[in-house]
Amino acid sequence: MIKLQSEDIAALQKTSFETSNIWTEGTVIFTGPSLKSVIELANITDGFVTLTAVNDYIIQIAVKSITENAPIIANSINGKPFDSREKGPYWVVFPYDSDPKYQQEEIYANSIWQLVAIEKDGEW
Repeated sequence: MIKLQSEDIAALQKTSFETSNIWTEGTVIFTGPSLKSVIELANITDGFVTLTAVNDYIIQIAVKSITENAPIIANSINGKPFDSREKGPYWVVFPYDSDPKYQQEEIYANSIWQLVAIEKDGEW
């Protein structure tokens, strides 16, 4: 297992998009590195990734379903960092307004906030 530091994540190229979502009011601008760039940095190229939140909420996402543009690991909202009271400091988000495929229950369930770990499935 590779441990990435916040500095590693901060050094990655950022993606931004404006979208509404079911957790905030109106549209907001989310910015952060793509999940794809993070897992590539950790040399994860196939199978599934397991994402864990601070409250032990766990999801799995197939690596093949992760694209350059979605999801991202947002570390700023409307240009400002956000903390755990605001679902931060890392929140996996999708461009929900860009395509109906991002407006489904499975996508909402994969929008994990207060993210603390990303691991390749089977490497606990």
